[in-house]
Amino acid sequence: MKEKLRKLSTWSHLPWLLLFSLALIWGSSFILIKRGLEVFSPEQVGLLRVSLAGIGLLIFGYPQLRKIDTASWRIILLSGVLGSFLPSYFFALAQTNLSSSLTGILNALTPICAVLAGMIFFAQIPKRNQFLGIFLGLLGAVWLTLIKEDGSLGTLNAYVFLVFLATLCYGINSNIIKSKLGHIAPFPLAVASFAVILPLGLLGLLMTDFTAQMQLQGAWKALGYISILAWVGTGFALVLFNKLIQLTDAVFATTVTYLIPIVAILWGINDAEAFGIAQLVGMLLIITGVYLSNRKKKK
Repeated sequence: MKEKLRKLSTWSHLPWLLLFSLALIWGSSFILIKRGLEVFSPEQVGLLRVSLAGIGLLIFGYPQLRKIDTASWRIILLSGVLGSFLPSYFFALAQTNLSSSLTGILNALTPICAVLAGMIFFAQIPKRNQFLGIFLGLLGAVWLTLIKEDGSLGTLNAYVFLVFLATLCYGINSNIIKSKLGHIAPFPLAVASFAVILPLGLLGLLMTDFTAQMQLQGAWKALGYISILAWVGTGFALVLFNKLIQLTDAVFATTVTYLIPIVAILWGINDAEAFGIAQLVGMLLIITGVYLSNRKKKK
């Protein structure tokens, strides 16, 4: 009986363990993207990320593809494109004009976008507090688009919208996994998601000057950072994320972004990036919006 209770307790804590692990992994992703961009173009960083993750997952998980039913492959392709392929490029391109810490803060829009996606594409009816949460989150994002690194007001930074597009892709994908792919175990689903987008990644790399970039000084070091990003921050993390969604729901799973900004900011400060009161205000608006969007009324 004691053993059964111990196992039950461990299982009940598993979602939180997954949540904090993902926060640490994904919160470190933005500084890794920054290091990759020191040598490679945004397109190459995104394509390398999905290609290396796909190769790594297929090496260890190719037999898992047999567990995927034929009817699910089209949905898996959509999930792979929205959940990994497009965001990998959007984030890399955004960080050519945004700091890694600011990108990490804006990534916190993901739960809000999960609510938006559920409302627009899955006929879910949001509660009043979720409408307020969406408003505050988007207000925080707009505020951050107007803030310069020194905290003064500037002109609109359009690169912020790339991060919004990436988080919207994540929000749609989390709803797809919960509603359409919940019957597939997390690891086979991760392997299949990258198997379908791997050809796109490799073909894209062939169309760039990747071999020429590899001759540049620091290329192998940058490739190492992207490899960590791909194998840990993309492939392994996706398995954890899929498991978290299946244990909970799309909105709870995406609340990992409560903690991601903290990790990203710490990395940014360590890398001499500016972070002041103005950026903190924007982050608090977004986090408050996330809280309201995710809050459930007591019965």
